[in-house]
Formats: sequence, C-alpha cells, structure tokens
Amino acid sequence: MAGRPTGKGNALPKAGIGANLLDAWRRNPFLGLYTFLGISVVILLGFILSIHALTPNDTDWMAIETTLRTYAEIKEEALYSLDDSRLVQVLANDPRGGLVDPMFLKPVQWMTGNTDLKLKEVGFLHVEQARYAFDREVKELYPEIRELQEETGWLGRLPAPRPEKVTPMSFKILSILVKGDLAYAKVDWGYGLCDDILVNKDGGWYLIGHKVIEWHGG
Repeated sequence: MAGRPTGKGNALPKAGIGANLLDAWRRNPFLGLYTFLGISVVILLGFILSIHALTPNDTDWMAIETTLRTYAEIKEEALYSLDDSRLVQVLANDPRGGLVDPMFLKPVQWMTGNTDLKLKEVGFLHVEQARYAFDREVKELYPEIRELQEETGWLGRLPAPRPEKVTPMSFKILSILVKGDLAYAKVDWGYGLCDDILVNKDGGWYLIGHKVIEWHGG
C-alpha cells in the first residue's frame, strides 16, 4: 500500500500572492475597495510630493524672472523695430504650454508656408513670431495690405515712433510651482493676472504658455 507522500519534493505547490489576494477579496468584498483607495492615495501623494514651490531666493525663481524680464524687453523693443529675432532665447514650442487660440492657426500657417499645420502643432513661439512676421509684411507690402488682411484675418500694426527712453512692461511674479521640467508661474503683468508655463531645457527656462486669467481694469 502506497504511503502518504512526504518530503519537500512531494509538497504541493503553494498558491501565488495574486491567488491569495484574489481569495481574500472574495471572502471580504471591501478589501478590494480598500486596496484601490490605498493605491490611489499613494499615487496622489507621489504626485503632490513631486511638486515643489519656489521662493524668490531660489536659483530657478531668479532664472525664470530673468526669462520673463528679457521677454518683456524684447516685446517693448519690437514695438518700435518689429525685430523678434531674440524671441528664440526665451520662448519655445511645446504642447504642454496649452492649446493656442484657433485665431492664430491661419497666421502661423501663412508664416511657415505649411497649410497642413494643425492647431495642436502650433506653439507659443510660433504665435509670437507670426505676429511680427505679419506686421513686417504689412509694412513692406502696404499696397497689398487689404488682401493680406483678408487672407489671415488680422489687422497690421505699423511700428510706433520710438521714444527717447524705452521702458519694458512691468511684471511681478506671485508664485511658482515646479514639477519635473515644467514651471507654473502666477504672474501679474501690467495688463492682467496671467498663468505662465515655462520649460527647463538646454540649461535655461523658456516660456511655452501664457494665458490671461484676469484683465486689469475690466
């Protein structure tokens, strides 16, 4: 008569961790819910902890402030010269900056010569460059201005007379949150309260999104 199997070699395989958990969930339906909630809390805490706030004494805060100040200086100078060549120093195209207003699609298509360009492919640098490209074209092709305006839907801006002293637009950074290579800045510009998004690349911070959330004076 065969004896009862003994020894480690004849032991039945133990159930895996997954099988044990499944069995426990069957016996206690609430255990699955508790497990799900626990995992969700851990993921949420990881997300929150990955975000940190900057202070004015932080190196990144000062670097971001420099980027915004340079952007303001370029914009002020371009008001009189229509020279936007320095924008690439402080702006970039990145979809994480947010979808731009659909009104900018046709002007950017015109500037790039790419009529197949989709709105989701248009970045903040594209938009700013298109503004000045359009205005330079208006200045040089004034006799054809009406046709150009109909093509893009924009009204051209001729450069204003240059004053003796050029003063960049003022701004004040209210807060900056950093997550990974992105910075989310709350900035009070001269015209309104804005949400600015910057990306850290090539050793510097570049503005990729700029949205007015509250206009000053109305």
